[in-house]
Amino acid sequence: MTLVPSGFIRIGTADLEYRMIGPQPLEAPTIVMLHEGLGSAALWGDFPDRLQAATGAGVFVYSRAGYGASSPVPLPRPLDYMRVEALEVLPKLLATIGFRRGVLLGHSDGASIAAIYAGGIQDHRVRAVALIAPHFVVEDISVASIAEIKTAYETTDLRAKLAPGSIRNSATGISRNTLPSSACRSRSSRVRTMSMAPCARSRSRERSATVPST
Repeated sequence: MTLVPSGFIRIGTADLEYRMIGPQPLEAPTIVMLHEGLGSAALWGDFPDRLQAATGAGVFVYSRAGYGASSPVPLPRPLDYMRVEALEVLPKLLATIGFRRGVLLGHSDGASIAAIYAGGIQDHRVRAVALIAPHFVVEDISVASIAEIKTAYETTDLRAKLAPGSIRNSATGISRNTLPSSACRSRSSRVRTMSMAPCARSRSRERSATVPST
């Protein structure tokens, strides 16, 4: 299918909002971006545009069901929702957009989903996974932090600060201040996994990211 710059794509019973920046998946490598647990397509800010400009690849950004403008889902989410997203939803999405080769780039929950996909599906089209702050075990400090964020969201101006317009206009945040520029690489027979550390904007201008073209 030909992807317009922004719209909705039907996966199962959900309509998922997306942005397609740069060349189509049939024309060039594609970076598929998977957002964090409090994110959405819009909350990446201008990071996808900057990533596309730096790499020349197509960049596909979408909101999972229950996030952004995508279809809502019943709450609370099941404990295995990241596994479901990785092994049931993501394969359908990649097939629908005509993904041929490229990179999965995930942040937090999105990074864990990308890792589950890479480990659970032998997909030769995925040439690398880029993981920003992935999590693989549940720690007490994480559970406590989530509870604190929930309280702050309900009782402070955090809800307004997380609104897409506020994020796009902000001068702070990972979507505006960082580019993945350094990686610790470990090789397997199928996938090269990169654990990426964010860098300051001044450093990100000195380097560029590349995507395999074959």
